[in-house]
Amino acid sequence: MKKQNKFLWIYLTGIFLILALPLLNLPPWFSPPDWGKTIIFRVVMTIMILVFIWQILSEKKLSIKTNSVFWLLIALLIIFLLATIFSLDRTFSLWGSPYRSGGFINFAFLIIFTLLFSNILRKSDWPKVWIFSLIIGVPVSIIGIIQAFEIFPKVFVTTGEPWSTIGGSSFLAMYLLMLSFIALYSTVQSIKNLNRKWFFYLPCLLLFIFVITLTGSRAAYLGLILGLFYFVFAYPKKLPKIKKGLIVLLILVITTIIYSNTQSSFPDFVEENKILREIKNRTSISLFLNDPRFSVWRIGFKAMTARPILGYGPENFSIAFDKYYDPSLPRMMTNDTTLKIYYDRAHNFLLDAGIHTGIFGLIIYVWLFATIFLKLQKNKKEHPEQSLIYHGIQSALMVYIIANFFAFDTFPTYLLSFLLIAYSLFLISEFQAEKITDLKTKWILNKALIIPVFILLALFVWEYNIKPFNINTQLNKTINLNEKGLCQESLEQMEQISKSETYLDDYISASYGNAINLCVQLNPRATGELIPKGIEVVEKTLEKRPTFTRYWILLQAYYNMLLENYQTAYPEYAEDWIAKAEQAFEKAKELSPKRQEAYVGIANTYLVIGEYEKGKEKAWQCINLNPKLADCWRVMALLNINLNELEEAKKNIEKAIENDYLFNLEDSLLQFRKAYYAIGNEEEVCNISYKLAEINETVVEYYLDSMACHVNNGELEEAKKVAIYITTRWPKYLESINEYLIKSGLDPIR
Repeated sequence: MKKQNKFLWIYLTGIFLILALPLLNLPPWFSPPDWGKTIIFRVVMTIMILVFIWQILSEKKLSIKTNSVFWLLIALLIIFLLATIFSLDRTFSLWGSPYRSGGFINFAFLIIFTLLFSNILRKSDWPKVWIFSLIIGVPVSIIGIIQAFEIFPKVFVTTGEPWSTIGGSSFLAMYLLMLSFIALYSTVQSIKNLNRKWFFYLPCLLLFIFVITLTGSRAAYLGLILGLFYFVFAYPKKLPKIKKGLIVLLILVITTIIYSNTQSSFPDFVEENKILREIKNRTSISLFLNDPRFSVWRIGFKAMTARPILGYGPENFSIAFDKYYDPSLPRMMTNDTTLKIYYDRAHNFLLDAGIHTGIFGLIIYVWLFATIFLKLQKNKKEHPEQSLIYHGIQSALMVYIIANFFAFDTFPTYLLSFLLIAYSLFLISEFQAEKITDLKTKWILNKALIIPVFILLALFVWEYNIKPFNINTQLNKTINLNEKGLCQESLEQMEQISKSETYLDDYISASYGNAINLCVQLNPRATGELIPKGIEVVEKTLEKRPTFTRYWILLQAYYNMLLENYQTAYPEYAEDWIAKAEQAFEKAKELSPKRQEAYVGIANTYLVIGEYEKGKEKAWQCINLNPKLADCWRVMALLNINLNELEEAKKNIEKAIENDYLFNLEDSLLQFRKAYYAIGNEEEVCNISYKLAEINETVVEYYLDSMACHVNNGELEEAKKVAIYITTRWPKYLESINEYLIKSGLDPIR
């Protein structure tokens, strides 16, 4: 194929367009960050596939180099296909979510990308490819610096940690880490060859390393240090001085880390310097040891051994994680009583592979990287004139593996890693003879075949790329309206978008559900209108994706809202709502038996409908799963109050507060005031009313309640002070308050 170059300019244009994609991030069209990148990638690759087929049909022959790496890539594609076919959620495994932009389709295109360009690009093309990749890395890095130092905050989003156009600081670090080692070996090679290209490579290297330090990614730090050691100590020639210097550097790094973890204070220049402060914080040993991903790995390993053959299907880590989730494991909770731990990735690419495709997929994945590494090592010895190139690619792949052992891929890191595999495949087969297959005798392979192929690929581009792209753009605009508080307009547009039929259906429904949730929070009075719609949307989502635990818990919460607000007004529907809430709980428990949020939800159901003993049973089950979740104690305390178990309630409130429950927040106080009011405990009702008036000075009702409490308690002077405050701030209440004061035996306000 390399001898026929008339199509080469098309292929080069295609690969340069693809390599520029990490720079692409322009909301609302290309959001989430990976979404637009993968859409353009698939469209460009579809065109490349069409050109390749046309080339074969024109030349009537196919030349390709096959070896063990080639066949391992084919095997990996097949195992991912089989895992998708037997997936627990086939549609999601096929397409993934726009948030991650994974799925079999994208993975298959990456494999095709690797096989196609490793066979098409010539030796002289690859340096251009890597130079262009480094060029793209420069603006990506500069944008990261602008974000980190909050330069032009009105133009660029500032988040504290730089994520540039990549979508996350750790993803940015991994992307630049691989580019750093391409820049490193290119710098050494250009210096060795006495050319001036190192004037470009060396600044790129320093820029990338600088941005990596800004990201605070410990996985990237580890990859950088170990990668440098491998690059120097396994260098094809002896480098005694550099090796000694690197050992000294390692000693300094280790000493600094130990010092930073044993000292409570640091020199001012460390605390004042953004970079040094970030490095100090991120190299904390205690932070590393308390990382929740170690517990996630335990859960993931248990899940993988439970379904070892073909796994759970690509993109289905969340199903495996929920099934074996255990809140008693270290760091499986947060201090926020409403935020719980959910993972859709293992933060370990090998464990992800094992969960997604089973043990065979994991073996092939490891086998692929091991084979590449060993074959490049063999080429080092057999072709010493190119040993530095082999060594540089080995180093880049190694840092990818090291960093990704504690992380996971996004499209830019997938793209670079598969580009490295493609180049490795090219290098390994460079001195191998081509196998040319003559297709002239194959009567079916004529140019007319291009017509149905073109139609199929065009339909794919439109139906599965351009159409979803346009729908997602409209969805992003609507979400923006929703976040601005324009609920009616945003929900009307959401309703129209939800009528479209694509593989984005569950993603659109989930976004619609989130929009309704936000509108309920912004306008609680609209609950009667919004909650039924929310239930309809969530139930539609669950039809598409019934394996997602969070949707069942959300559905349960919606039915609780209906019961809380409307069971008295519509008793004929209450029984059905209760049954639906219980059904949602059972589904959530089936998918995630130890998910405490589900137990809190069903305990709230029984609290709302007055079945307090049933509620206590569920609350105790919640507590027994892990007594550190404050929500379990909160709902137990509310149940105690309704059962007039006031001493138990006080103890359980204290337990909730011990576990970081913020009792003195407005929503919390209103819950407990309602409970005390229901049993006629005026003392506690008044105590809470006083606190509400203190924490929210904008609600006149709280002051009116406080005034009434002071009167009932005989605290007439205090009542008069509150009355004066109310009439000063809200004069329209003067007449009604004076009437109340006179009835209470107090002088009116003049």
